Amino acid sequence: MFKRSVFKIIILCLLVSSCSSIPESKQNEEISEEVTMFSMIPEQLFSNYIKANYDAKGYAKFSRFYPQQFEVYSDNKMYREMSDSAAGVVLNFITTGNTIQFKCKIENKLKTFSPVLEQISMSAVVFALKNIPKNNTEKKRLLLDGIDLVVDGKLISTKHIRNGSIKFNFNNPLKNKCEVKIYFPVIFEMRIKDLKINGIVEKVESKENILCLGDSITQGFIAGSPSQNYVALLSAELNVNALNQGVGGYVYESRSLNGLEQYKEQFGLPKFITVGYGTNDWNYMIPEYILEKNIADYYKHLVEIFPATPIYVITPIWRGDSELKPSEPLSERLLKGKMPFEHIAKMIREETKVYPTITIIDGMKLLPHDFRLFSDVYLHPNAEAFAIMAHNIIEQAKLKN
Repeated sequence: MFKRSVFKIIILCLLVSSCSSIPESKQNEEISEEVTMFSMIPEQLFSNYIKANYDAKGYAKFSRFYPQQFEVYSDNKMYREMSDSAAGVVLNFITTGNTIQFKCKIENKLKTFSPVLEQISMSAVVFALKNIPKNNTEKKRLLLDGIDLVVDGKLISTKHIRNGSIKFNFNNPLKNKCEVKIYFPVIFEMRIKDLKINGIVEKVESKENILCLGDSITQGFIAGSPSQNYVALLSAELNVNALNQGVGGYVYESRSLNGLEQYKEQFGLPKFITVGYGTNDWNYMIPEYILEKNIADYYKHLVEIFPATPIYVITPIWRGDSELKPSEPLSERLLKGKMPFEHIAKMIREETKVYPTITIIDGMKLLPHDFRLFSDVYLHPNAEAFAIMAHNIIEQAKLKN
């Protein structure tokens, strides 16, 4: 137990210190004489949130859930922390400038990551590492979360997550109009104020909306850059706004849909909905008869709220500790007491087949079954894998003509 605790402390230190920046393009430090300064946060320039809340110092926090949903997540420390995150929130505008600056405030990193670490299976990590060919491993920079700058669809920079002033620069010497997106962190709760942009600012034309429900894979957990998870990539590729309601560690629970009726009043009907649960239900060893009821109750509730909206259900993607033919005691311990992994997808198919608006996306076909495509080696896809995943979701769902 002592060794396990020490190992987790080491991992935690790596996590909270490794949100490193990727190189920016050559910076243009020239500041235009025309600077747009916002004394109040311009909420109309932000997307993929339910409500902006302000603290006593004027910092805005953008919430992704309705109060009734927060009540459900507050039962568990990890779910509470993950539902507080800014996953999917985007500051999006057209500008002739090349510099964006704002003040940032985040919650304590240790406070956020401590419940997450309780969910990490160190045995699964060791198992996965043992199954990666030694001659095929690569040393890669560890990048777990950050704040992204995307200009005209291209990722320019990922900044450290920290308190204080955040400044992005990019090349725009001719002061052309550019579409800028600032993606908020996936894991951390982030607050913002005192936004400054050195050029004219215009609102982006309104877009259709989609709603994405799920666990940490939907949230975009440890992909590295918040613009590179599958929800963000679907949003960019299909040119829609995507409300990301992924919560790390979560399972099929119909109560998490409480209050979602308000979505229709606020945004209208979504173009479509994606749902991605099941991998945690398997890992937590929820008894099969209970899980069947949980799945049935969840989709009954969801279809009652959105009776005519297309719903794409993503069955669990491959995970490295789900191998069904253990060859050593370590893998036997990982699988002890768990149902065969493919039973989860079978149950989801069975419980959703009565709904004509639901289409199943085969999660096991979304990614190659390769440990090297996962940030934590066995469970959460890296940026490369998320790009493959987003492409294959679009292909399976036939979302583009």
